[in-house]
Amino acid sequence: MVSKKQSPGIRPTKNMQTKDSNLLSVGVILPVFDETDSISEVTGKLEQALGPHLEEILIIVSPKSQDETKKICAELAKKKNIRMEIQEDNPGLGPAIKQGMASLKGSGAILWIDSDGEADPATAKLMVEAMVRKNADLVVASRWLNGRAGFIGYDNTKFFLNYWFRNILKVIFMTPLSELTYGYKLFRNKPILQQMNWESRWHDIATETTLKPLVFGFKPAQVPTVWTKRKEGVSKNPFKNNFRYVYRAAQIRLLSLTRAGRRKMLKPRSTNL
Repeated sequence: MVSKKQSPGIRPTKNMQTKDSNLLSVGVILPVFDETDSISEVTGKLEQALGPHLEEILIIVSPKSQDETKKICAELAKKKNIRMEIQEDNPGLGPAIKQGMASLKGSGAILWIDSDGEADPATAKLMVEAMVRKNADLVVASRWLNGRAGFIGYDNTKFFLNYWFRNILKVIFMTPLSELTYGYKLFRNKPILQQMNWESRWHDIATETTLKPLVFGFKPAQVPTVWTKRKEGVSKNPFKNNFRYVYRAAQIRLLSLTRAGRRKMLKPRSTNL
């Protein structure tokens, strides 16, 4: 019921092209820590969901991952459309996403989905369709849309705080998006995306990678999705870390008010203000 509440064997970048040049090619960032069974499940479902749009799945593995996790990822990386990289800057989810963005800079679009099985890979198909149909630059998977969206097994306190926080952010950033704190999203790989200075080290990267593109004029869209509590392992995002989302959102809003502030949100020598 849905309720509302580089090491041996690592290959170089493939930069593969889809057979049809009119197709939107999608590179996937899949950050991995200590997951095991869910990694194969997520990659398999992504291949089905994205079909000919899939360029490659880039698995970013933490060097602190258990041996079993690394073994599973290395085995998956033998497939032609899956590549593996060891996370270079540690610790944290933020550097993994930043590394993935840079490594997939040749893709037409970049999808971020976590490997813990909480995000529904089938939603990726809807995200690509929405990007193409609406000519969107950023498509977020929303757990808050009416209809097929929702939560299964979500913490009640986090649900309540998330509900109010995202409503406040909607007003502050004047956006129709109902989801502003979730890491499941699809970016059109515009030049400005590669110029952005991603600062978050922890899970607040989820908020940063939505709000900064909005500040720089990305056309947004959203599709419904269902979040399901992970079946294995434990979350690396404890409750106290949620306050980082507040700090990151406030920082971005203040920087967005001035030209000098917007310049700070980009890498040095970027001029797209």
